[in-house]
Amino acid sequence: MQADTGPWDDSKLRVGTLSAALVSLGGSQLLLSLPQLLNHRHMYAEFWPQVLAFTVLILLAGGYGLLLVLSRPVPDGLVWFAIPTLIAAAAYSTSGLRADQYFDTPHWVQPLIGGHIVLWLLDRRPLWTFALLAIQLLITLGQLRLTGNADWQRSAGMSANAVFSCGVQASMAMAVTLIRQGAGRMERAEAERERVRVARAVADSVHHDRLLRYRALGDRVLPLLSGLAEGRLQPHAPPVRRACTVEVIRMRRLFAEADDSTDQLAHELRACIAAAERNGVLVTLSITGSGDPLPVELRRALLDPVTQLLAMTPGPARVTLVRTEGAVRLGVLTTDQATAAAWPEHPLIRLNTVRHDGSLWLDVWVQSSSSDTSPS
Repeated sequence: MQADTGPWDDSKLRVGTLSAALVSLGGSQLLLSLPQLLNHRHMYAEFWPQVLAFTVLILLAGGYGLLLVLSRPVPDGLVWFAIPTLIAAAAYSTSGLRADQYFDTPHWVQPLIGGHIVLWLLDRRPLWTFALLAIQLLITLGQLRLTGNADWQRSAGMSANAVFSCGVQASMAMAVTLIRQGAGRMERAEAERERVRVARAVADSVHHDRLLRYRALGDRVLPLLSGLAEGRLQPHAPPVRRACTVEVIRMRRLFAEADDSTDQLAHELRACIAAAERNGVLVTLSITGSGDPLPVELRRALLDPVTQLLAMTPGPARVTLVRTEGAVRLGVLTTDQATAAAWPEHPLIRLNTVRHDGSLWLDVWVQSSSSDTSPS
């Protein structure tokens, strides 16, 4: 007898529904059944079984209410204890009645016990509720027949009254089941709407980012291609070859931005190095440390000088990426014959070049904690 799982379990709707059922049942027992019990105490052969049954029902309802207050689910073990205890208490109370008192005013427990069974099973499948209501009713009818003073006509009339009462209680269980199913459908619909909203936002962001990339490529690549197509630029001229190499490496880096990587900066750096190596430059890479992810604008500005230098160097190059908690530093050591890279466009990027003893050292760094732009 496992509880149904889903959005109903943790929702305010569940707490509100169960609390309303508990208050209604408790009010019925205290305001209707208790006066009925006290007013007819002289009609019972022994009064204390009625008091015991009444107390058991109140205590179990109180325990259920405590679980609701503490926002805890009703354990299966407690349900298996409560249901037999309720049925036993009702049977014990009924055992002190005469045949003509069954399903009548002195039989206060009969219209009440079904409500307690339904309450404890509201989190379960309704089939359990129907089965246990039927079991309890059959036990009561069996007790009636065991009195030996009830004919079949009386039993049929009493049974019709009892079935009507159980039907009302079963209807309440079905109503709660429909509410639970409706809550599940609403939760799934809301989750689907949120999924669509997030997917649309992601798609819009990717589309916007791609437009920016293509616009950046168009600003640099299209004039180069137009010059080559119109004959204004000569493909064999060294400046044109270097410009083409720079744009090829930039395009490879832009394509790498769309990849899903746990270390996006290192991934894009390797993409630039791979493009430079295909151009005949021998490059060695060293990566040290790890830090916070950088926004895409900072990554582009940080890698652009390295991209230009790798495209313009004729000899081997050594690239180092050093990351600390607050800074990211890129260094390139190559031959002095390379052309120094241009100053980055991002104001947070710092660049320094040193020429010494036939070598060129490019140092680019950024304070990774300086940017408030979210990573991309």
